[in-house]
Amino acid sequence: MKKEIEKLNEVKEQYRIHFEKLKEEIIKLKKANEALKDELHKQQHSEIEQLKIKIGTLAMLEEKENLKNLKNDLEAFKSQLQPQESTSMTATNPL
Repeated sequence: MKKEIEKLNEVKEQYRIHFEKLKEEIIKLKKANEALKDELHKQQHSEIEQLKIKIGTLAMLEEKENLKNLKNDLEAFKSQLQPQESTSMTATNPL
């Protein structure tokens, strides 16, 4: 009977040691998982910031292009008006 109890205690101790090792391994894996999540979050945040900068740059370029087009349109409109103004001034000026 004593031998059976000793054997059971030995098996019990082996299981305890085994479960302690498993527990330590789980803790290590959780820490590694958290570190990986943090790194991924930082990387995604960095990518988001880069995309925001690109969007801002593209918006500024588009705005510049729109301003350029408006300036060209204004110049074209002015050039259309200038011949009309000179003819209308000579027609209304009796001197």
